[in-house]
Amino acid sequence: MVDADAARNWSIIVNEFEPTYPCVVHGLPASVYHGIDAMSYSRLKTLDQATPSHLTYNLANPSDSDDFVVGRALHAYVLERSNFNHEFAIAPQVDRRTKDGKAAYEAFVSASQNKTVLSADQFAMVEDMAASVMQHADAYAFAHTFPGKAEVSAFAMINGIKTKSRFDRLVNLDGEDVIVDIKTTRDLASREEFENSIWRYGYGTQCNLYLQMARAVGLNPRHFVFIVIEKKKPHKVAVYRMSDEVIEMFDGRVREMTNKYKVFLDHPDRGYEGICEIGVPSWALRRLENEIGESINV
Repeated sequence: MVDADAARNWSIIVNEFEPTYPCVVHGLPASVYHGIDAMSYSRLKTLDQATPSHLTYNLANPSDSDDFVVGRALHAYVLERSNFNHEFAIAPQVDRRTKDGKAAYEAFVSASQNKTVLSADQFAMVEDMAASVMQHADAYAFAHTFPGKAEVSAFAMINGIKTKSRFDRLVNLDGEDVIVDIKTTRDLASREEFENSIWRYGYGTQCNLYLQMARAVGLNPRHFVFIVIEKKKPHKVAVYRMSDEVIEMFDGRVREMTNKYKVFLDHPDRGYEGICEIGVPSWALRRLENEIGESINV
């Protein structure tokens, strides 16, 4: 287990750090983690929705959406407040449509060097969402009170492939490790809505992979906990523990997706291939069948 705080200056070794497999690293900067070429949940998610060629393009052309930037900022603000100012800069409120405003903004971005620039509105949203986490007893406990460390990077072999995962927070309760993951949602944070999100966005696969990774690096994972924050005001918060039985049901999905990753490693430029029969989504097919049945009964 490597503790970055006691290791060499990460800013010096950004381009030379290579993890061993398996290992756990505390304090590894996000920029270093993301620069490591290894299978991850985000890569598997891309392959599940697209082709090896799409993943190859995304890796060569990384980009941050506004949602992703706000999500990263919230993680830093909630979990590592001391590092927030090292990673993010808050833009001044200037009218960028004017010559002077545009010049002032560009000068600010230049002075911010490699920091991610947040607009004043984005920062206000981050502050409001973070405040909601602090006001929620259970969320605050998993984010701060319970003993643990934030932004824990794990490296291990999964299905024979070098794999990386980054736990938002790793809590230890009575000798058992709990993986804590912060999610933001445009929908309600209600149980019904978030269960739909678990399926829609592949969070079940993430839970399964992260627990496999935790076991592979010698941890004793017992639970996977989500802290869910609504992006819309009043930014309500919910905390959920993922069902153990449901997590196990994703074993097959993880094997299937890691096999797709092996194809990506061998054929990174592969796109859509072959000819297959196509129809309509199952919900549309049921509608057509019902319409046919109704026409017959008329």
